[in-house]
Amino acid sequence: FTSLLKPLSFKKKALNYYRRLAEVGHIINIQKSSYGDRDNIRFRINIGIFEPKFWAVRYDFKHTGQVPDYPTEPVCLIRKTINDLRGRKDLWYEVNDITDEQKLIKEVQEDIQNYILPFFDQLDSVEKILSALEKDSNLLGITFDLLIFYAEHGQKEKAQAVYNQLLQKVNPLAKPTLEGYAKKYNLNV
Repeated sequence: FTSLLKPLSFKKKALNYYRRLAEVGHIINIQKSSYGDRDNIRFRINIGIFEPKFWAVRYDFKHTGQVPDYPTEPVCLIRKTINDLRGRKDLWYEVNDITDEQKLIKEVQEDIQNYILPFFDQLDSVEKILSALEKDSNLLGITFDLLIFYAEHGQKEKAQAVYNQLLQKVNPLAKPTLEGYAKKYNLNV
């Protein structure tokens, strides 16, 4: 991972690689399987598109206003796995006594180059994310996250449309949160 990602401005911390861009950040996370052991290591690749304005509303629980230097994949606006990008069910890479290490390294590098980096290139600015959402509204699904993202980027009509959709299907326990976002963004209730 490091030899491929470091020249592309990714910085490593633990099992995460992060590249900060002008408006967004790209995260590659190596998730180890809890079913592995030292003789049989299984891992997969998760990726995320980090967006600071979204993070500040959704995840800055202490209201510090300080965007993390190394955000993690779970707090990203867009989250995918290598499985999603490759259209596969449940791909886990395995390292054990019979693993052909060179073949595994090549497979991981090809997955990064052929699937992950092109995905990141399509989503390297807020404008590109908004454009991608126009083409594929399921990129985020109809969620609070989509409402927040649209509202934070001045897309009030789209935020209102998402709010209206959410209102029809929201869990009663989540309704106060949804109403709080409606008030925050001055949406029609």
